[in-house]
This record gives sequence, C-alpha cells and structure tokens, in this order.
Amino acid sequence: MDTPGRHLVYNGDLVEFDVDNMSPIQKVHAFLMNDCLLIATWLPNRRGTVKYKYNALYDLESFAVVNVKDNPPMKDMFKILMFPDSRIFQAENSKVKKEWLEILDETKKNKVTKDRHKKEEEVPTSPVRAEVSTNPFDVDDDEPADAEENVDLSLEWIQELPEDLDVCIAQRDFEGAVDLLDKLNEYLKDQPVTQRVKELRSKVDERVRQLTEVLVFELSPDRSLRGGPKATRRAVSQLIRLGQSTKGL
Repeated sequence: MDTPGRHLVYNGDLVEFDVDNMSPIQKVHAFLMNDCLLIATWLPNRRGTVKYKYNALYDLESFAVVNVKDNPPMKDMFKILMFPDSRIFQAENSKVKKEWLEILDETKKNKVTKDRHKKEEEVPTSPVRAEVSTNPFDVDDDEPADAEENVDLSLEWIQELPEDLDVCIAQRDFEGAVDLLDKLNEYLKDQPVTQRVKELRSKVDERVRQLTEVLVFELSPDRSLRGGPKATRRAVSQLIRLGQSTKGL
C-alpha cells in the first residue's frame, strides 16, 4: 500500500452477503483510497492490532457502485459491480451507507478529473499554438476570437449528436451511445470551454442522465432476471465507461 500519491479517503466495517441467496458471508473492512478500494476480511480470533487480512484491491475505474433499495430484513446495502462479477455489502446503518455511496461517487469523479488533467499536461504544446501565443500582434484583440473559432461545432456529427443519442437510447443501443460520448469527449478535451461548448455540454449531460437511468434500470432485479447475466454485464460495462456513476436501483 506504500504507493506515492496514494492516501486514505474513507474506511469502515461492512458485512458481505452472497449475491445469489443474500445470506451473510463474512465481516470485512473496506479502505477507500484516492485511486482504489481495498477489501480486507476480519480475523475474529486474531489478537493484537492486526485484525484483518487482505482480500482484494480494485482500481476505481474497474467497478460501478449501485445502491440497493431496502427490502426488509435486507437493508442498508450497496453493490460493487466488476465485470463479470459483483459483490454486495451491508453498512451499519442508513447514514453510513449514504456516506459510502456519496464518498465513493465523489472519489471516483475526482480521480477521473485528475487523470484527465494529467493527460492534458502530458500533451506537447502545438507548434501552431506556440507561434500564435508569441506573436505580439495577436495578443489582445485576436485571442478571444481565435479561442471561439478553434472549437468547430459545425461538424455534422456534432450537430446531430443530441438526436443521435436519443435514438441510441430509444433503440437500447447503449454501446453506440457511449461510443458517441467518448468521441465527443475526445474531440473537446483540448479545446477551450466557450459558451457554445457549454451549451452543447448541457444538452449532452441531459442525455447522459437519461442513459444512466436506463442502464441502472437494467440492473433492477426484474430486468436482471429477464435479461440474464449477459444483459447485466452489458449494463455494468457501459456504466463503468460512463464514469462509474453511483445510482440507485
């Protein structure tokens, strides 16, 4: 665990349940780091300070977190979904469960943002941009206009993107929808955030919300039984590509 830059964000005791028959399996302690989640099993007969044994380590990008609605006596639970497996844990109470869901979601988003910034810093400065930035005649009046012009949103696929996303969602082409989102993110990642980009993002974010809700619905008990393991894996895979959002069933 002695990894440069890694630090503890949150931790606590949980009880793991069998995914198939919902019977308790073992008591565990989960350690949420800024880049991974470590699960350790409890050693009931161990004396001294070391009471847990390493069980598993998951990169934050490798799993999705899904809230499990209370169904007494089963309550205060959430799922960790990793292709092709899943694990289900029970928190001490509803307050602790809420903390786990919120902090997991926030930590995963922070890592995505940090990784994106790191990639942007590694991209070498374009010779054209460097030439423009050092040109004394282009410093004041031309720079704002250039920034707007640099983001070409007139491309046909961008103009049609919101509608294409609607079609993909309606046709349950989840992979196609996420592919379109990845294409847009790749296109905009090094571009300035202009007003037109913000407006486009706003339209796209609404589709992302709808897509996420549909994917989470696919993981509900009724849909999972109807669609089978393949449909469940498909939904989990796309949720992970969307950024592993924490959503409720």
